[in-house]
Amino acid sequence: MMLLSGHTSARTGLGRRAVRPRNGTGSTDLRTLRGRLLALVCCLAVLMVGTLVRTRPFVPESRSSEVRRTAVLGQLLVVVLLGSLTYAIIGAPRRGWSAPPILTCLAAAMVALAVFAVWERNCPQPLVDLHFFRSVPFTGSVVISVASFAALGGYLFVSTLYLQDVRGMSAFAAGLWMLPMPLMTVACAPVAGRLSGSQGPRMPLVLAGVAMASSGLLMAVCHGQDRAVSLCLAYALFGAGIGLMDVPATALAVAGMPRTRAGTASAVTMAACRIGVVLGVAPFGAVLSLGLTHGLHPGPGGRLAFTAAFGQAEQPVWWIVTGCGAAVALLGLCVTGTWARATAHRSAGALDGAPAAGHTRT
Repeated sequence: MMLLSGHTSARTGLGRRAVRPRNGTGSTDLRTLRGRLLALVCCLAVLMVGTLVRTRPFVPESRSSEVRRTAVLGQLLVVVLLGSLTYAIIGAPRRGWSAPPILTCLAAAMVALAVFAVWERNCPQPLVDLHFFRSVPFTGSVVISVASFAALGGYLFVSTLYLQDVRGMSAFAAGLWMLPMPLMTVACAPVAGRLSGSQGPRMPLVLAGVAMASSGLLMAVCHGQDRAVSLCLAYALFGAGIGLMDVPATALAVAGMPRTRAGTASAVTMAACRIGVVLGVAPFGAVLSLGLTHGLHPGPGGRLAFTAAFGQAEQPVWWIVTGCGAAVALLGLCVTGTWARATAHRSAGALDGAPAAGHTRT
């Protein structure tokens, strides 16, 4: 089962990075964009069909016997929370944290979070049953997913800007330089599946955190982006970290859960990954913009001054990546022990006595 999850993770990891670099002129030709999107859709369709065919004989059905209504209010509150928070983080460096639009968005995000927590606790059919978070492995899985994919989103964002705006590469050349990252993700995902199946999720999670933290340190301390070999090594290390993290994080989420709730638990971690990317690009971009007074264009000092300014501005980004990797490794140690597994069993007992959530009528 873990090996199948590893192959699935490898496919989705490759798909996430299929069209990442942007056009070097700041825009993309419409015909080129349509071609890329069509190719991506075709690849994803083939991968989905292949995954269904390969996993259907081995993966048991986990659908709940009880059909639930769509949690409209819960979804709207999440949209308001994430939309307001993302806008505030992106706009704060330019407008200032005390600007009325930023304060309004932050207030809206806090109100949405408070209302969401109260509503989900009292709603008979919540969007996410809060009993899930009584399980330490499940909560750890969500935090690990957010931290890892926040680092991934920021890493790809800053790397693309560096390769295209500092080094002056085309989108195609930038994609080739970043190729070690998805290749290592594809190569390490099945390894993570085998390790999780034979030894549990602790080892691959710790290795993933160490790999991501090492990549951040290589960029922050050793200025790995200045040399071709060290830059490729940094990309390879980070890609290996993502590949080693994805499968055991999902395994943590469903560990000890009732069979009817395994799909919901897995879906929450997948949503956490997407939220992590959004919350990664926004603050990483905000941190980077603080050090670029003239934006992504050379100021009065010319190209050399811009290159130096970008090198200084990106330093905090790599330290954040290092911190995210260290957090993944530490959580991998803390949420996989005996005490953590006991909380998962207690949470499963509470979920067995609660009505199923997260399943909608089709």
